[in-house]
Amino acid sequence: MSGISRHIRYLLQVVKDENIEFWLLCSSDDQKIPAFLADVVPKDHLTMVQPSRFFSLEGLVTARKIIQKNHIDLVHIHNLQSAIWGYGSTFFTRCKKIIFTPHVDSFGENSNYQGSRYLLKLLSPFTAFFIAVSSSQQNRFKHWKIAHTHKIQLIRNHIDTTRIETCSQSHSNIVNELNIPSSSVIVMQIGRLDRQKNPLSLLRIIKEVTKRCNNSHFLFIGDGPLRKKLEIQIKRDNMMSHVTLLGYRKNIHQLTKTVDIITSTSRWEGLPYSLIEASFFKKAIVATDIPGHSDLINTGTSGFLVKNEQEFADKLCKLIQSKTLRTTMGENFYRRNKELFSIENMRNSLSEIYTNS
Repeated sequence: MSGISRHIRYLLQVVKDENIEFWLLCSSDDQKIPAFLADVVPKDHLTMVQPSRFFSLEGLVTARKIIQKNHIDLVHIHNLQSAIWGYGSTFFTRCKKIIFTPHVDSFGENSNYQGSRYLLKLLSPFTAFFIAVSSSQQNRFKHWKIAHTHKIQLIRNHIDTTRIETCSQSHSNIVNELNIPSSSVIVMQIGRLDRQKNPLSLLRIIKEVTKRCNNSHFLFIGDGPLRKKLEIQIKRDNMMSHVTLLGYRKNIHQLTKTVDIITSTSRWEGLPYSLIEASFFKKAIVATDIPGHSDLINTGTSGFLVKNEQEFADKLCKLIQSKTLRTTMGENFYRRNKELFSIENMRNSLSEIYTNS
């Protein structure tokens, strides 16, 4: 599932005992979402509308109807792409309280963030609180002066380890299932196959890595619009024996626990759940040097942050060739982020914000 879907699930879990009733409107065509959220939100409180890049008339109209029919007191908007129609749906209704969690605040490497900064400043007069999901994001919001500092709150993404710590899967199971040589060092990337996650970059990196480290195998978890291009490129470069596209998988936690290295070639991120979960399982990491990644990784000690594809390939080979280094970095990664291993840490902050908005 997407990071925002998982974030919403965790949010609903931590406030389930509060005297709060939720209605959820999702701008997505992912039909796995209702099942994913079925045990935390009633079926008749969840509505799906077709996704739209930045404005959805259907979303605005539907949200407005939900607000008016159910006498909604507070709207919590997630994602920059939902901001304009999400805010617009509250105009001329009794609901005057809005919380906004942008999650990400840029749209690519080398971004100067200006579009995000201007949008957040524009929305500030209508916003009770902005929620940053990482320290670097909170610092940017304050530096931009999008609002008074008391309106900019930090609530880091957390994970519920009770759902994943009991998962069982062995290295031998996965190599047998996927017909991978048992001596392979398995590298995995989790994420939608789209421009943000930049999987084509990883393919170019893999082509270089396998020249030097032939005992490696790479797994892509997720689907998306770039899948066909990946399939064509894998065949063109004759990488079928080194790369497996697994698509959407329900057993991501089992796979994360089993593989040796986790990568992320993302162009931009908020605070990625895939890496927080990788840190819980003490996995070695190579990731692009961007905000979000740098909030989780101290490069050189708890993983590697890299600035280009050549450096990415070099660091990957270094980890593939040394089990000792993988173990050391995985342990450091765990210690670096262990405060994020309980969603209970989110409870007090969220409850206070919902109560005081």
